[in-house]
Amino acid sequence: MVLQALAFQGKHALAQALTVLERALALAEPERYIRVFLDEGESMARLLSQAQAHHLGTVFLNELLTALPKRSENVLPDSQSLIEPLSEREIQVLKRIAGGDSNEEIAAKLIISIKTVKRHISNIYAKLGVKTRTQAVALAHELKLIE
Repeated sequence: MVLQALAFQGKHALAQALTVLERALALAEPERYIRVFLDEGESMARLLSQAQAHHLGTVFLNELLTALPKRSENVLPDSQSLIEPLSEREIQVLKRIAGGDSNEEIAAKLIISIKTVKRHISNIYAKLGVKTRTQAVALAHELKLIE
């Protein structure tokens, strides 16, 4: 299941990855199978952090995140951590979203069409594996994509 979760993450299917990971965590927790997760390295560290960001938090998940080697604690410092990083324009749109701008306001401020704004937002959601503006902004702050 751990490998399956990583495979879904690699295919940009974050929702499926998190579903499988959640099941793997539930099965591993009673016996405290920590090494199964930690041996998968940076990719698993990113997935575990995303699970926490999506509030799949269990006591066991927190234990795993705490048990990560020191170099893995800072796995999500910037857009380099994403499988497909956000473009410069997508970051600009994301900053406007974080500022509370509507699609129309973003289009006017960035001098692009509303349709283009919607396309950028769709790309942002796909790359971050989120479904709402709030989730996108929260994860962007955690990943330090925006201040």
